[in-house]
Amino acid sequence: MPKKDVPTRPTIETITPLTAPAIKSKRAGTDNSHKHHHLKIFALIASLIMLVIGGAWLLYYLSQNPPRTRETTGAPSPVPANGLKKPVEQG
Repeated sequence: MPKKDVPTRPTIETITPLTAPAIKSKRAGTDNSHKHHHLKIFALIASLIMLVIGGAWLLYYLSQNPPRTRETTGAPSPVPANGLKKPVEQG
C-alpha cells in the first residue's frame, strides 16, 4: 500500500451514552404539541356547531319571512324587449 493512501488522522474514541432514568409521567418532557392538537380539535368542533346554528337560524328566518316573487307581490311582469304586446287572456 502506498504511503499517501494511509490516513494520517488519529483514531477517534467512541463515547457511549449513559442510560437515562425512566420518565415517570407520560406528559413530562413533551412539548406543547399535545395542547395545540386539542385546541385545533376544539376550534373545528366549535366552527361546525356555529355553522349548524347559523343554518338553523337561516331556515327559521326564511320560514317566517319567505322571499317575495312576482306571483306573491302582484307586480306586473315586464314588457318583452321586442315591443310586442302580450296576447289578451280570455277568461
